[in-house]
Amino acid sequence: KGKLTVGVAANNGTVVETLTLIGQASTNTVNVGINDTTPLSPLSVGGAMSLPIRLDTGTTQTLGVTDYCLIVNNSSASTVTLPALSTVGDGRIYRIVSHQANLIIDGNSSEEIEVVNGVSAVTYAVDPVGWIDIMSYNTGSVWKLIGKGSLG
Repeated sequence: KGKLTVGVAANNGTVVETLTLIGQASTNTVNVGINDTTPLSPLSVGGAMSLPIRLDTGTTQTLGVTDYCLIVNNSSASTVTLPALSTVGDGRIYRIVSHQANLIIDGNSSEEIEVVNGVSAVTYAVDPVGWIDIMSYNTGSVWKLIGKGSLG
């Protein structure tokens, strides 16, 4: 078992932030702690997180590996295309927010979006002025809708 901790000190010498890596070869695990010197999970964050948000007013958008939250706001119908599942890996989560009446999410090529209990489609309409969370999962050709709601 090994442990590496890097501390960032303030001007007065007190540690204000840490990055800790703990690895154990026998179980092939590594835990990372940000502002946590004893992480018990693969990623443990001892504070607030910031995730990227992108506002787009166009009629077509494509999500990429640097996106997390996409807010779409225009007066026309829009289509958001998901990236190919093979390019994002398992567990990628996107939040897509609609500030308009007509927003369609399009699976990449033949990839589908599973809405509920095995019911899938190539496209999914986001409720007007609503949001969805969608996740890549190891099914190979299906994105999974994992949450949705209304902003109003």
